[in-house]
Amino acid sequence: MFDEIKNELKEKNISLTRDHIQHYADSARRKEGVGVWAKKIIKKLPSDVNCVVDSIRNPGEVEEFRELGDFFLVKVDAPSKLRFARMVKRAREQDPKTFEEFEILEEKDLGIGQPDYGQQHAQCFAFADKTVVNEGTLEKLHEIVSSTVDDLREISSSWTSLSYKNINEPAKI
Repeated sequence: MFDEIKNELKEKNISLTRDHIQHYADSARRKEGVGVWAKKIIKKLPSDVNCVVDSIRNPGEVEEFRELGDFFLVKVDAPSKLRFARMVKRAREQDPKTFEEFEILEEKDLGIGQPDYGQQHAQCFAFADKTVVNEGTLEKLHEIVSSTVDDLREISSSWTSLSYKNINEPAKI
């Protein structure tokens, strides 16, 4: 869903800073309902394949996807110190420079002190059907994701194929 938000910001010539992205997404949820971003994505999803949607930030979005049926929410997590180290390595100018700054952003993302229409990761995590721990290499993550997809295929007969739906570039997994 991040791509959807990012594309709308680009159309409006708004710079893609973390603060702008969160403010824009939160404003849309406040004005149009907490499921607004999921509704926008659902309209673009192909009906003939299963899809992966990332960046779910609010339980209202989870509810919209659950209404489709055959929806599975997978939480991808990693230890906070590892997430911070990865953030430092990517070296984006606006990223926190200290672990303490990182923890402040984490609390906000989890929903601590945030309105219902804001970032609510902790509530979304509580709805997860499965948790994947991403604490190794990218290759290891691919193995875990492949195993997770196999698990989903066992749970639901409709999961015979899976596509990663990037609004701009659809690709098969």
